[in-house]
Amino acid sequence: MSQQSTMPTVVRYFQKWMTLFPTVFDLAKAKEPNVLKAWEGLGYYSRARNVLASAKLLDAKLRASKTWPNSVEEWMSLPGVGDYTAKAITAICFEGKQLPVDGNVIRVVARLLAIDDPLNSSKDKAQLIEAVKQLEVLASSLPMGDLAQAFMELGSEICRPGALADCANCCLSRVCLARARDVQALIPQKKKQREKVQLESLALAYRKGDQILLRQIPKGRRLEGQWELPVLNLEKAGSSIKSLISDHFELRAELTHFITHHQYRAFWLEAGLWRGVLPAGHKWLNLEKWRHFDGSLSTLTRKLLILVEKQS
Repeated sequence: MSQQSTMPTVVRYFQKWMTLFPTVFDLAKAKEPNVLKAWEGLGYYSRARNVLASAKLLDAKLRASKTWPNSVEEWMSLPGVGDYTAKAITAICFEGKQLPVDGNVIRVVARLLAIDDPLNSSKDKAQLIEAVKQLEVLASSLPMGDLAQAFMELGSEICRPGALADCANCCLSRVCLARARDVQALIPQKKKQREKVQLESLALAYRKGDQILLRQIPKGRRLEGQWELPVLNLEKAGSSIKSLISDHFELRAELTHFITHHQYRAFWLEAGLWRGVLPAGHKWLNLEKWRHFDGSLSTLTRKLLILVEKQS
Protein backbone atom coordinates (compact mmCIF):
# COMPACT_ATOMS: atom_id res chain seq x y z
CA MET A 1 0.00 0.00 0.00
CA SER A 2 2.79 2.42 0.85
CA GLN A 3 4.58 2.01 -2.49
CA GLN A 4 2.39 4.59 -4.25
CA SER A 5 0.43 6.16 -1.37
CA THR A 6 1.26 8.43 1.57
CA MET A 7 1.40 6.85 5.02
CA PRO A 8 -1.42 8.97 6.53
CA THR A 9 -3.66 7.59 3.76
CA VAL A 10 -2.33 4.05 4.10
CA VAL A 11 -2.98 3.66 7.83
CA ARG A 12 -6.78 3.64 7.66
CA TYR A 13 -6.77 1.35 4.64
CA PHE A 14 -4.33 -1.02 6.32
CA GLN A 15 -6.43 -1.21 9.49
CA LYS A 16 -9.56 -2.01 7.48
CA TRP A 17 -7.61 -4.51 5.35
CA MET A 18 -6.30 -6.39 8.40
CA THR A 19 -9.84 -6.63 9.77
CA LEU A 20 -11.03 -8.18 6.51
CA PHE A 21 -7.93 -10.33 5.85
CA PRO A 22 -6.14 -10.89 9.18
CA THR A 23 -3.86 -13.66 7.86
CA VAL A 24 -2.32 -14.63 4.54
CA PHE A 25 -4.65 -17.65 4.56
CA ASP A 26 -7.74 -15.41 4.79
CA LEU A 27 -6.46 -13.27 1.95
CA ALA A 28 -5.66 -16.30 -0.21
CA LYS A 29 -9.32 -17.41 0.02
CA ALA A 30 -10.71 -13.96 -0.86
CA LYS A 31 -12.40 -13.21 -4.18
CA GLU A 32 -10.75 -10.60 -6.39
CA PRO A 33 -13.78 -8.23 -6.44
CA ASN A 34 -13.74 -8.14 -2.61
CA VAL A 35 -10.00 -7.42 -2.57
CA LEU A 36 -10.40 -4.62 -5.12
CA LYS A 37 -13.27 -3.18 -3.10
CA ALA A 38 -11.09 -3.07 0.03
CA TRP A 39 -8.39 -1.35 -2.03
CA GLU A 40 -10.80 1.14 -3.61
CA GLY A 41 -9.40 4.67 -3.44
CA LEU A 42 -5.72 3.73 -3.20
CA GLY A 43 -5.26 3.49 -6.97
CA TYR A 44 -2.70 1.43 -8.91
CA TYR A 45 -4.95 -1.60 -8.60
CA SER A 46 -2.38 -3.98 -10.05
CA ARG A 47 -0.83 -3.82 -6.56
CA ALA A 48 -3.97 -5.32 -5.04
CA ARG A 49 -4.07 -8.09 -7.66
CA ASN A 50 -0.40 -8.84 -7.03
CA VAL A 51 -0.96 -9.01 -3.26
CA LEU A 52 -3.80 -11.48 -3.81
CA ALA A 53 -1.78 -13.59 -6.24
CA SER A 54 1.19 -13.61 -3.86
CA ALA A 55 -1.05 -14.61 -0.95
CA LYS A 56 -2.27 -17.64 -2.90
CA LEU A 57 1.33 -18.71 -3.64
CA LEU A 58 2.40 -18.15 -0.02
CA ASP A 59 -0.63 -20.08 1.21
CA ALA A 60 0.35 -23.05 -0.93
CA LYS A 61 4.00 -22.91 0.20
CA LEU A 62 3.15 -22.57 3.90
CA ARG A 63 0.72 -25.48 3.78
CA ALA A 64 3.25 -27.64 1.96
CA SER A 65 6.51 -26.83 3.75
CA LYS A 66 5.42 -24.88 6.88
CA THR A 67 8.14 -22.31 6.12
CA TRP A 68 8.15 -18.78 4.75
CA PRO A 69 10.39 -17.81 1.83
CA ASN A 70 13.61 -16.47 3.37
CA SER A 71 15.77 -15.40 0.44
CA VAL A 72 15.68 -12.34 -1.81
CA GLU A 73 15.27 -14.59 -4.86
CA GLU A 74 12.26 -16.42 -3.41
CA TRP A 75 10.49 -13.18 -2.51
CA MET A 76 11.22 -11.65 -5.90
CA SER A 77 9.54 -14.62 -7.56
CA LEU A 78 6.20 -13.42 -6.14
CA PRO A 79 4.02 -11.09 -8.24
CA GLY A 80 4.70 -7.42 -7.58
CA VAL A 81 7.66 -7.99 -5.26
CA GLY A 82 10.72 -6.14 -6.51
CA ASP A 83 14.30 -5.75 -5.36
CA TYR A 84 13.61 -3.24 -2.57
CA THR A 85 10.64 -5.08 -1.05
CA ALA A 86 12.41 -8.44 -1.18
CA LYS A 87 15.55 -7.09 0.49
CA ALA A 88 13.54 -5.22 3.13
CA ILE A 89 11.55 -8.34 4.06
CA THR A 90 14.60 -10.63 4.20
CA ALA A 91 16.76 -8.12 6.10
CA ILE A 92 14.14 -7.24 8.70
CA CYS A 93 12.43 -10.62 9.09
CA PHE A 94 15.01 -13.28 8.16
CA GLU A 95 18.43 -11.78 9.01
CA GLY A 96 19.29 -11.24 5.36
CA LYS A 97 22.53 -9.44 4.59
CA GLN A 98 21.49 -7.19 1.71
CA LEU A 99 20.53 -3.56 2.32
CA PRO A 100 17.19 -2.48 0.79
CA VAL A 101 17.64 0.73 -1.19
CA ASP A 102 14.72 3.16 -1.09
CA GLY A 103 14.57 6.92 -1.62
CA ASN A 104 15.82 7.61 1.90
CA VAL A 105 18.83 5.31 1.55
CA ILE A 106 19.65 6.83 -1.85
CA ARG A 107 19.57 10.34 -0.39
CA VAL A 108 21.77 9.46 2.62
CA VAL A 109 24.40 7.57 0.62
CA ALA A 110 24.40 10.10 -2.23
CA ARG A 111 25.10 12.92 0.22
CA LEU A 112 27.71 10.97 2.18
CA LEU A 113 29.72 10.41 -1.01
CA ALA A 114 28.56 13.54 -2.91
CA ILE A 115 27.08 11.44 -5.71
CA ASP A 116 25.26 14.13 -7.64
CA ASP A 117 22.55 12.50 -9.77
CA PRO A 118 21.80 8.81 -9.01
CA LEU A 119 18.12 9.21 -9.90
CA ASN A 120 18.77 10.21 -13.51
CA SER A 121 22.37 9.27 -14.37
CA SER A 122 23.13 5.55 -14.89
CA LYS A 123 26.80 6.25 -14.06
CA ASP A 124 25.93 7.91 -10.75
CA LYS A 125 23.41 5.17 -9.94
CA ALA A 126 26.05 2.49 -10.54
CA GLN A 127 28.44 4.34 -8.22
CA LEU A 128 25.80 4.47 -5.51
CA ILE A 129 24.91 0.77 -5.84
CA GLU A 130 28.61 -0.14 -5.63
CA ALA A 131 28.88 1.95 -2.45
CA VAL A 132 25.89 0.08 -0.96
CA LYS A 133 27.55 -3.27 -1.76
CA GLN A 134 30.72 -2.15 0.02
CA LEU A 135 28.62 -1.06 2.98
CA GLU A 136 26.98 -4.52 3.09
CA VAL A 137 30.44 -6.10 3.33
CA LEU A 138 31.62 -3.71 6.05
CA ALA A 139 28.41 -4.22 8.04
CA SER A 140 28.11 -7.99 7.48
CA SER A 141 28.40 -8.71 11.21
CA LEU A 142 25.58 -6.30 12.08
CA PRO A 143 21.82 -6.96 12.00
CA MET A 144 21.07 -5.67 8.48
CA GLY A 145 17.40 -5.18 9.31
CA ASP A 146 18.32 -2.71 12.07
CA LEU A 147 20.78 -0.93 9.78
CA ALA A 148 18.17 -0.72 7.02
CA GLN A 149 15.60 0.81 9.34
CA ALA A 150 18.22 3.21 10.75
CA PHE A 151 18.97 4.48 7.24
CA MET A 152 15.25 4.80 6.50
CA GLU A 153 14.63 6.80 9.68
CA LEU A 154 17.73 8.95 9.17
CA GLY A 155 16.56 9.83 5.66
CA SER A 156 12.99 10.40 6.76
CA GLU A 157 13.62 12.47 9.90
CA ILE A 158 17.06 14.12 9.52
CA CYS A 159 18.60 13.78 6.04
CA ARG A 160 15.47 15.18 4.45
CA PRO A 161 15.10 16.38 0.85
CA GLY A 162 16.51 19.70 -0.34
CA ALA A 163 16.82 22.55 2.14
CA LEU A 164 14.98 20.52 4.80
CA ALA A 165 18.19 18.59 5.57
CA ASP A 166 18.87 18.87 9.32
CA CYS A 167 22.65 18.51 9.16
CA ALA A 168 23.18 20.02 12.63
CA ASN A 169 21.50 16.97 14.19
CA CYS A 170 22.89 14.32 11.84
CA CYS A 171 25.13 11.62 13.31
CA LEU A 172 27.01 11.37 9.99
CA SER A 173 27.55 15.07 9.31
CA ARG A 174 31.28 14.97 10.15
CA VAL A 175 31.98 12.44 7.39
CA CYS A 176 29.46 13.75 4.84
CA LEU A 177 31.10 15.05 1.67
CA ALA A 178 27.98 16.96 0.58
CA ARG A 179 27.90 18.78 3.94
CA ALA A 180 31.62 19.54 3.70
CA ARG A 181 31.07 21.10 0.26
CA ASP A 182 27.82 22.80 1.36
CA VAL A 183 25.85 21.16 -1.49
CA GLN A 184 23.60 18.88 0.56
CA ALA A 185 20.45 20.73 -0.55
CA LEU A 186 21.33 19.99 -4.19
CA ILE A 187 22.02 16.25 -3.77
CA PRO A 188 20.54 14.12 -5.12
CA GLN A 189 19.12 15.99 -8.07
CA LYS A 190 15.37 15.62 -8.46
CA LYS A 191 14.12 12.79 -10.64
CA LYS A 192 13.15 14.10 -14.04
CA GLN A 193 9.41 13.82 -14.60
CA ARG A 194 7.87 12.41 -17.74
CA GLU A 195 6.00 14.97 -19.77
CA LYS A 196 2.29 14.88 -18.95
CA VAL A 197 -0.10 13.64 -21.61
CA GLN A 198 -3.22 15.82 -21.60
CA LEU A 199 -6.48 14.04 -22.38
CA GLU A 200 -10.10 15.05 -22.41
CA SER A 201 -12.52 12.44 -21.19
CA LEU A 202 -16.26 12.15 -21.79
CA ALA A 203 -18.08 10.02 -19.21
CA LEU A 204 -21.35 9.00 -20.86
CA ALA A 205 -24.34 8.93 -18.50
CA TYR A 206 -26.94 6.58 -19.98
CA ARG A 207 -30.06 6.40 -17.85
CA LYS A 208 -32.93 4.05 -17.12
CA GLY A 209 -35.28 5.51 -14.53
CA ASP A 210 -33.18 6.31 -11.43
CA GLN A 211 -30.40 4.04 -12.64
CA ILE A 212 -27.24 4.76 -14.59
CA LEU A 213 -25.22 2.47 -16.83
CA LEU A 214 -21.83 1.09 -15.77
CA ARG A 215 -19.40 -1.07 -17.71
CA GLN A 216 -16.67 -3.32 -16.36
CA ILE A 217 -13.18 -2.46 -17.55
CA PRO A 218 -11.97 -5.45 -19.61
CA LYS A 219 -8.79 -7.45 -19.09
CA GLY A 220 -5.64 -5.95 -20.52
CA ARG A 221 -6.67 -2.38 -19.76
CA ARG A 222 -5.53 -0.27 -16.83
CA LEU A 223 -7.90 -0.78 -13.84
CA GLU A 224 -9.22 -4.02 -15.32
CA GLY A 225 -12.14 -5.47 -13.36
CA GLN A 226 -13.31 -2.15 -11.99
CA TRP A 227 -16.61 -0.52 -12.96
CA GLU A 228 -16.88 2.85 -14.66
CA LEU A 229 -19.20 5.08 -16.61
CA PRO A 230 -18.63 4.38 -20.32
CA VAL A 231 -15.77 6.73 -21.19
CA LEU A 232 -14.33 8.22 -24.37
CA ASN A 233 -10.74 9.49 -24.01
CA LEU A 234 -9.37 11.89 -26.62
CA GLU A 235 -5.96 13.54 -26.78
CA LYS A 236 -6.36 17.28 -26.34
CA ALA A 237 -5.82 19.07 -29.62
CA GLY A 238 -6.98 22.53 -30.62
CA SER A 239 -10.42 23.44 -29.30
CA SER A 240 -11.61 21.83 -26.08
CA ILE A 241 -14.37 19.22 -26.22
CA LYS A 242 -16.39 21.49 -23.97
CA SER A 243 -16.49 24.30 -26.51
CA LEU A 244 -17.37 21.89 -29.31
CA ILE A 245 -20.27 20.01 -27.73
CA SER A 246 -21.66 22.10 -24.86
CA ASP A 247 -24.24 23.67 -27.20
CA HIS A 248 -25.61 20.23 -28.10
CA PHE A 249 -25.26 18.13 -24.93
CA GLU A 250 -25.67 18.71 -21.21
CA LEU A 251 -22.35 18.62 -19.36
CA ARG A 252 -23.24 18.27 -15.68
CA ALA A 253 -19.83 17.99 -14.08
CA GLU A 254 -16.21 18.79 -14.87
CA LEU A 255 -13.02 17.89 -13.05
CA THR A 256 -9.30 17.28 -13.46
CA HIS A 257 -7.99 13.79 -12.74
CA PHE A 258 -4.44 12.40 -12.77
CA ILE A 259 -3.26 8.84 -13.44
CA THR A 260 0.56 8.50 -13.53
CA HIS A 261 1.69 10.98 -16.23
CA HIS A 262 -1.78 11.34 -17.76
CA GLN A 263 -3.86 14.42 -16.95
CA TYR A 264 -7.57 14.09 -17.70
CA ARG A 265 -10.04 16.92 -18.04
CA ALA A 266 -13.18 14.90 -17.52
CA PHE A 267 -16.81 15.77 -18.24
CA TRP A 268 -20.07 14.07 -17.25
CA LEU A 269 -22.20 14.04 -20.41
CA GLU A 270 -25.91 13.24 -20.26
CA ALA A 271 -26.20 10.63 -23.04
CA GLY A 272 -29.96 10.02 -22.80
CA LEU A 273 -32.15 6.97 -22.16
CA TRP A 274 -30.80 3.49 -22.84
CA ARG A 275 -33.19 1.53 -25.01
CA GLY A 276 -31.14 -1.37 -26.32
CA VAL A 277 -30.21 -4.78 -24.93
CA LEU A 278 -27.69 -4.54 -22.13
CA PRO A 279 -24.30 -5.81 -23.42
CA ALA A 280 -22.15 -8.27 -21.49
CA GLY A 281 -19.96 -6.60 -18.89
CA HIS A 282 -22.52 -3.87 -18.18
CA LYS A 283 -24.94 -3.33 -15.28
CA TRP A 284 -27.25 -0.72 -13.83
CA LEU A 285 -26.35 1.36 -10.78
CA ASN A 286 -28.99 2.95 -8.57
CA LEU A 287 -27.86 6.58 -8.28
CA GLU A 288 -29.35 6.99 -4.81
CA LYS A 289 -27.46 3.93 -3.51
CA TRP A 290 -24.22 4.17 -5.47
CA ARG A 291 -22.09 4.33 -2.32
CA HIS A 292 -23.27 0.82 -1.45
CA PHE A 293 -22.31 -0.64 -4.84
CA ASP A 294 -20.90 -4.14 -4.28
CA GLY A 295 -18.18 -3.79 -6.94
CA SER A 296 -15.13 -1.58 -7.17
CA LEU A 297 -15.73 1.76 -8.89
CA SER A 298 -12.95 3.57 -10.73
CA THR A 299 -11.68 6.68 -8.96
CA LEU A 300 -12.75 8.93 -11.85
CA THR A 301 -16.30 7.53 -11.78
CA ARG A 302 -16.54 8.00 -8.00
CA LYS A 303 -15.34 11.60 -8.29
CA LEU A 304 -17.93 12.34 -10.97
CA LEU A 305 -20.71 10.68 -8.96
CA ILE A 306 -19.83 12.81 -5.92
CA LEU A 307 -19.94 16.00 -8.02
CA VAL A 308 -23.31 15.16 -9.56
CA GLU A 309 -24.67 14.11 -6.16
CA LYS A 310 -23.78 17.55 -4.78
CA GLN A 311 -25.67 19.21 -7.66
CA SER A 312 -28.85 17.25 -6.91
